[in-house]
Parts: sequence; C-alpha cells; structure tokens
Amino acid sequence: MLNPLKGRLSIDVDDAISPGSLSGLRFGGLPATVAFFDPRDPRVTAPKVVSKIEPAFPQEMRAAREPIDALVIVEAIIDEHGTVTDVCPLKGDPRLVQVTIAALRQWKFTPGMIDGRPSAFRFASTTNYKLR
Repeated sequence: MLNPLKGRLSIDVDDAISPGSLSGLRFGGLPATVAFFDPRDPRVTAPKVVSKIEPAFPQEMRAAREPIDALVIVEAIIDEHGTVTDVCPLKGDPRLVQVTIAALRQWKFTPGMIDGRPSAFRFASTTNYKLR
C-alpha cells in the first residue's frame, strides 16, 4: 500500500506471512523455534492483519531536506495470540529501522492456525521510504 504524506513523503509497506522457517537455522537473528509448514498446506491458516500502524518518518530526516529512497526489511514472530514479538532488523538505515519496528510492534493479527490450533508464524515486512 502506498501512503503519500504531505505530498513529498511516501511509505510503502509490503508484508508477507509464512509459517515457520527453515528448521534449525537462525534467520535474521531470530531463533528458529517455529517449525516449517508449507503455506499451501490445507491444515495451515496464516494470520491476517486486524490493525496496522504506519511508521512515522523520523523528523530529523525530514528536516534535513535531502532526498531519501530507502528500504527497511524486518522479520518478526506473530505469536499464537496474534501479537508481534521478537522483531529483528535484516536491512536498513538504523533511524528508519527504529520507527519501522515501533510501528510493527503495534500491529495486531488474527492468530494463525495449524490443524485448528493457534500457532506462531514468521513474518517479514519490507518498507520503502521515499522523501523528495
């Protein structure tokens, strides 16, 4: 989704939810505690976003009046209650990573289900920041 703010700023958030990770690997600094399941498996129902908070562009970066075209990628766990936990940055400017994580921690999801039971899922979010 593209969100123009004040005509010159846009933040594009693209999120992908997948159950699990590759078993036994540490990916993005998060422990691989969530078992891998194929998202096409009919026993798996991925979490769905209930509420999403957009990241706020850092004021000091906006005040600098320099063009910015930056990408932030973070990974997190959505627990069995639909709450975002264990957020880990994978790529991005530290100032933008900080506001991205702060927003992501406020997102709420319906719980993901595996075999009809609430389960934890891995979640990757890519945010594009543009300031012209």
